[in-house]
Amino acid sequence: KCRDKGKEIVTADTTQDKKPDVWKFFQVQSSGGQKVNVLTCKQVDLNHDAKLDIVYYYDDKGAQTTLEEFDLDFDGKFDLTVYYAQGKKVREELDTNYDQKPDLFKFYEEEKLVRIERDTNNDGKVDEWQYFEGGKLDRIGYDTTGAGKVDKWDRAPEGDEGGEAP
Repeated sequence: KCRDKGKEIVTADTTQDKKPDVWKFFQVQSSGGQKVNVLTCKQVDLNHDAKLDIVYYYDDKGAQTTLEEFDLDFDGKFDLTVYYAQGKKVREELDTNYDQKPDLFKFYEEEKLVRIERDTNNDGKVDEWQYFEGGKLDRIGYDTTGAGKVDKWDRAPEGDEGGEAP
């Protein structure tokens, strides 16, 4: 979607330094006998270092984002990827230690956070699962043996609404 072959590219210079820092890629499509330009990708250089910091990928109609990539530490490598389905966020993958491998995964249902999975020891395998109910952390599961499944649980205290204890 971000390849320039067969696309019209429109650039913007937001800093007036005569160098583009936003690129929009359009694919020509036919709709009802008319030729229309459909946005397929947008790339942004936020800190003007000639490296991409954000890339947005769009659906076939150019209406909804399907994927976003972010370079959070401006080193030229993407650290956060956000996935969408029918225009709603469904998953985030974050590289918290900047080793080019995601180690934190957030899962969403109807754009509400329902689960976080983490690789806390950076061995490439998830070893912590956090489950959310009604927007609140409900329980955390741990893999303490390296078997790839929960063998220890911590639960949120019953009736803990953040108020005073009776």
